[in-house]
Amino acid sequence: MQGQVLRVAIRPTGSLAGVEGPSVRLGLLGCGTVGSALVHLVQGQRDSIEARTGMRLDIGRIAVRDPSRDRGVSLAPETFTRDAAAVVQAPDIDIVVEVMGGIEPARS
Repeated sequence: MQGQVLRVAIRPTGSLAGVEGPSVRLGLLGCGTVGSALVHLVQGQRDSIEARTGMRLDIGRIAVRDPSRDRGVSLAPETFTRDAAAVVQAPDIDIVVEVMGGIEPARS
């Protein structure tokens, strides 16, 4: 992911105070080269992150252009959607990470 811009949005409260339990659910906008690498990192380092922080990171939803495309990640098909707004507004998603290529629609 070197040289890539990674933008993270935390709910308007500015904290994870509303997170229930030790799990933090991530929503991703994009799952190409950078997004799939992030999924692999979260899955591969889950135990280490949880040991250091006391919180478990889980991938909740991912918005992509083509949900049927194979992305080389081990996630249930229903994790993927075409609706980026649904990921951003989902009440069960604690943090949204934007890893889309290009400027639009990421900037809008």
